[in-house]
Amino acid sequence: MSAISSDINRLDRYRPRRRIVAVIARTTAVSVYEVPSGRTLRIESISVCNVGTTTATFRLHVLAPGESIATSNAIYYDNPLRGNATLLDDSPRYLTGGDRIALRSDTASAIAVQIHGVEE
Repeated sequence: MSAISSDINRLDRYRPRRRIVAVIARTTAVSVYEVPSGRTLRIESISVCNVGTTTATFRLHVLAPGESIATSNAIYYDNPLRGNATLLDDSPRYLTGGDRIALRSDTASAIAVQIHGVEE
């Protein structure tokens, strides 16, 4: 096999990063995404933006199938974010089929979240 054909084979397996979630947090915890059965999700970045002018707190959870929202599955728990500020988390995270992402904020319409990654 030539070097060119092996490069083409690698390109065929490439999956571009895409936006998985784009949502405004509510004041009650809500599941905003569930990994489809038989699939995996590699989260490459989480962007949390406070679009309001005052500090707001937020919670972001990753839940296994059947798991309830708790402090033990929180990635961020009552994390304060100043008005007009953005937090960017580029730590890779891996989720499997049935895993869910849940979100809430203490202030309605203040916290906007985007999650980018690759679903395979």
